[in-house]
Amino acid sequence: YGQRPQYDDMGTVMIGVSLPIWAGSKQLPLRQEMQDMKAVETAMAKDLYNETVAELTEARADAERTRVLGTLYATAILPQSKAAVESALSSYRVGRVDYMTLVENEMTVNRYEIALVQLAAEYHQAVARIDALLGSIGGGQ
Repeated sequence: YGQRPQYDDMGTVMIGVSLPIWAGSKQLPLRQEMQDMKAVETAMAKDLYNETVAELTEARADAERTRVLGTLYATAILPQSKAAVESALSSYRVGRVDYMTLVENEMTVNRYEIALVQLAAEYHQAVARIDALLGSIGGGQ
């Protein structure tokens, strides 16, 4: 190339071609690795979504269960047990039942009142879990 005579009207053109000789052994595995990493991230996101939905469903079921039981205790069981105490007290005053029956009825009322408070606490815990899962603050009843 350097041995050619120098002509003014002569030009030089160079062409370069890049041949992907190493593409199969270097670049393609990197592409596959990136695709695999993307698939793993997608699977992890779907798993997190499924776990959140499952926890949300469980928390909602807990809230509904405790709400229904709390309503049952407040509207039916507790009033009936209080009526039983009043009846036992009246019967005790006239001598029909002994003192232990009256005390047992009163303790039953106390157990139901404690259970009602526990149900209310469980309900509010379930609502708090729902709020935490949904990202809301104070949105539950």
